[in-house]
Amino acid sequence: MHGYFMVVLTVLFVIVFAITIYSMARHRKSNGHQPGRFAGPNGSVQWLWAMVPFAILLFVDYILISIHLAG
Repeated sequence: MHGYFMVVLTVLFVIVFAITIYSMARHRKSNGHQPGRFAGPNGSVQWLWAMVPFAILLFVDYILISIHLAG
């Protein structure tokens, strides 16, 4: 049972880590770069960026509970 949890969490960690490294390499500051004008927060976009990770965590929790109850 513990092995299944570790596999799921390890895969999730590797995916998030890979996205982080890719984003750091892709969006690094280049010479002569001028920052864009800050448009300010947008309520609906902020809610979207908060709810998407929450939904992903709920999905992972559902999968882990299913694995736990099946075994």
